[in-house]
Amino acid sequence: MQQMSPGKYHMTHYAFCTAIMNLVRVPTQAISGPLADHVGYKTFFIIVCFASIPSLIVAWFAPFQRDEKADQDQEAAELAKET
Repeated sequence: MQQMSPGKYHMTHYAFCTAIMNLVRVPTQAISGPLADHVGYKTFFIIVCFASIPSLIVAWFAPFQRDEKADQDQEAAELAKET
């Protein structure tokens, strides 16, 4: 959440995102059971795998802020522990 909501009101952003997530979750739960019964579990699993692809693509391109120097320092510390 610190990456997605910089600023003062982290808990408000978290509560708002949780509410949006639940708005999507409830209808999909209501549809998933009858759909799985209708098409069969194996086909339902394949449908769900394909339906998750857009979310994975969007997550891959999400603009997370990264501190390159902090990453390099962490890698150096891990290398120092190994030796």
